[in-house]
This record gives sequence, C-alpha cells and structure tokens, in this order.
Amino acid sequence: MKNKYLYLSLNILLYILSSVGIFYFFYYFFTDVIVNSGQDIDVTFPALILLILPIYTFFLFHFSLRTSSKLKLYKSLIIHCSILAILSIYVIIHLIFTIYFVYECNAINRQFTNFFPLDFIIYALLALVIFIIILSYSVHEFKKIRSTNNLEKNNDQRPLIKINLPKKGKLPYLILIIVYLLFAMYFFMQGLLGIFLIDYAMTINLLGSFVTLILCFIPTILIVIYYFGYLRMKEEKKNKFYFISVISTSSSFLILLILYIVQLCMNKMFIIESLQAFFPIDFAASLNLGPLILFLLMALPILISICIYLVRFLQKNKQK
Repeated sequence: MKNKYLYLSLNILLYILSSVGIFYFFYYFFTDVIVNSGQDIDVTFPALILLILPIYTFFLFHFSLRTSSKLKLYKSLIIHCSILAILSIYVIIHLIFTIYFVYECNAINRQFTNFFPLDFIIYALLALVIFIIILSYSVHEFKKIRSTNNLEKNNDQRPLIKINLPKKGKLPYLILIIVYLLFAMYFFMQGLLGIFLIDYAMTINLLGSFVTLILCFIPTILIVIYYFGYLRMKEEKKNKFYFISVISTSSSFLILLILYIVQLCMNKMFIIESLQAFFPIDFAASLNLGPLILFLLMALPILISICIYLVRFLQKNKQK
C-alpha cells in the first residue's frame, strides 16, 4: 500500500514537471524554431533537450514499474538513466560553451528566463545527479539479483503497478495513450497559467474564459478517471463505474459546449480579445486551433467510451 502511495505521489510530481516541459518545449519550438526560422537554434536546442528530460523520465517511470520482474526493471533503468545522464551532460557542456562563445562570458543572458543560461545549467546538474544516483543503485541491484541465489526468486516478482492492456492492438493503444498524455500535459500547464492570465476586468468574455480554463484541465481529469479509476476497480464494480463516468462526462461536455456557444453569441471576437494568453502558439503561428483541440480531446474519449459501452450492451443481449 505504501508503494502505491509513493507511486501515485511520484506520478503527480513527474506529471506536473512534464507539463511544464511539454508546454515550454512546444512554445519555444514554434516561436524560436518555426516562426523565427531557427535563428537561435544553437541556444534553443539544448534548452529543448532539457525540457524533454522530465517527459522522458515520466514515461520511463510509468512503464518501467510495469515490467514483469525486478531484473527487467533495473535493466531498463540502467539503459534509460544512462541516456538521460548523457543528455544532461550534453546540455551542461553545450550551455557552458554558449556562455563563453555566444554570450561572451556572460552567465545570465535572459533569453528564456531571467537567469538563463545559468539556471538551465543548474537544472541539468541537478538532473544529472538524480540520474547518476538512480543508475548507481540500479547497477548495484542488477548485479545483486543476477547472482544465482536470487535470480529465480526475483524473476517471479509481479510488477508494482499492474495495468490490464487490451490483448489485441497493444502498440496502437500505447501510441494513442502517449499522444493523448502529451496533449493533456500541455493543456494542463496552459490551464495553470491561464488562472493568472484571465482578463477578469473584461466581464463580457469571462464566461468563455472560464469554459476554456475548465477545458484545459478536462484531458487530465479524463486520464485520472480512466487510469486511476476504471482500470484499478474490481471487476464487479467496473460496469457501474463505466456507465456513471460516461453519463457524467457526456453531460459535462454538452454543458460546456452550450456555454461556449452562448459566449460566441455574446461576443464572436472573445477568442482574439481574451484568449491570446491561453493559446500562445496559435497566435505565434497565426492559427486558431486551441479551442477546437480542447473540445476534441474531451469529445473523442467520450465517443469511444459510448461506442464500447454500446457494443458490450449489444453483445450481452445477443448472448441472452
């Protein structure tokens, strides 16, 4: 039980860090690489690598604990922590060279943050220390388990966290989950920032701003419902939980959609007037896809769930 609470706590921490990483990765990638044609790629590239590290760590942590034995777990950690440590070293070396050759020995340039690149070097050093500690521990445990006395006993260990994946189509399922998670992380961070970026003085647009803010957190809420709710419930309670979840999420979707349409009727320009802070990539790249993507991220899982529920219901009726 303690392990499960530790797993949940680390998952939340890594999810928040990954949300920060994915948000700023896409923001800097679109603004500095695509919009500005990669003019500062020599500085942007190591910053992007550093932002990827927490995302990489999240998926490593998430999938490694579901391996079938401790031997496989530590082997996976050795491989991936080595890669993460090498990436951290690369970021540190690249940014140190940037200080000397690009910024003329100025350790603070403020291109990304008020203390860039010094703060990024410190973050990379901290990450490197963490990865080396985990790597050293994993190597020690791997050698210990490889001994003849412990090999058979540890090969039979069940994963710490067990998730039942579909028997068919595991790879497409995992790809869809990863893609959805990346979108959920991005909009989760966007929602956190949006709380402080709403123009509360423009009351005519507040309804649409609050609807958009709620939509930013919806993908994360759906993941929690499915991943930490449905998949971990006992079989006899799953059908009831599934039905209640589908009804509640579908009702919420319809309510938010109606409120969003009401806001558009009140002021069709509210997106341009009040949501630039919510969708910086949209406005940097002259797009207007943010609200549509948010509604799709909510609608698609609900539609898939309804279809699955209907198929199961029809199959049960046929059997009767």
